[in-house]
Amino acid sequence: MVPICTIRSNSHDATCVLRKGEHVFIQHDSYVAYNLCRVEPVSKLLNGVHSNLFVDKGPIGEGIYWRIVNGLRKSPFTKPFAKDFFTEWDKQFSEN
Repeated sequence: MVPICTIRSNSHDATCVLRKGEHVFIQHDSYVAYNLCRVEPVSKLLNGVHSNLFVDKGPIGEGIYWRIVNGLRKSPFTKPFAKDFFTEWDKQFSEN
């Protein structure tokens, strides 16, 4: 899981910037905060959805998805555990 944060100054990770309107969720120019990546159990995500803590804003387009994924791989702020986790997940997903 990785947060999307509003750009408020020039001191943000510019690896993956999402512009206002690229998705219904993006109301202001924003960036992907790779430094805040974390792994969450599916049960926590499902509980968040069922309790309305997490609100579905609809799927992202394939182009945005790949920009986020490629940014995770390139950002100097992505922690090694997140890169390793995604690499392993991607291998398993690609094999199935």
